[in-house]
Amino acid sequence: MDRFFQEALKSLTRYGNSFGAAPRLRPKWTEKLHFSIKDARQDLVQYLWFVGDYASYDLRVADATCAAARVFHKAGLDFGILYDGEYNSGNDARLAGEERLFEVLREKNRRSFAKAHFDEIVTTDPHSFHALKHEYGATNGARPVWHHTQILSELILQGELPLRRKLGTTVTYHDPCYLGRYNAIFSAPRKVMAALGLDLV
Repeated sequence: MDRFFQEALKSLTRYGNSFGAAPRLRPKWTEKLHFSIKDARQDLVQYLWFVGDYASYDLRVADATCAAARVFHKAGLDFGILYDGEYNSGNDARLAGEERLFEVLREKNRRSFAKAHFDEIVTTDPHSFHALKHEYGATNGARPVWHHTQILSELILQGELPLRRKLGTTVTYHDPCYLGRYNAIFSAPRKVMAALGLDLV
């Protein structure tokens, strides 16, 4: 087995994330925001945002994570996160054949879900989306699970997320495998891009 992959599995086992970072650092990215995000374990929210490892820990992704939070906030979405109570969804561990590790991570998240107060789950991570929607089953309380592009496309359609200007840029979009091929979500991202005035090629 690849040495780097072995290290990732050890990190998942010890820290509950693939970066080997302390759980208390998971919400550190929120410090860049000018508003606070609710803790779904303490406040009732409509949407529990399952942020995921990369969006939480990878500094290269932090700006995009903050941008998503600002869009949710601007749209008036009632959302919260689990802060240090979130663990890796376990999707990649299961793919690697580490079924027991997947079950451990799923159980930790299930316990966090049980302590939280929410109606639906939204995630920006296709891997987490797939795991939460199809591999957690009733352990998430049988709540609906959405990818954020599904939520955004609906908000735009309903006029709850007005766009000030069209970008007028040509872009190429690659469908994430776990969003497109595995979950057949193709139209929602494209509707958002069309609303932004992007010419998709």
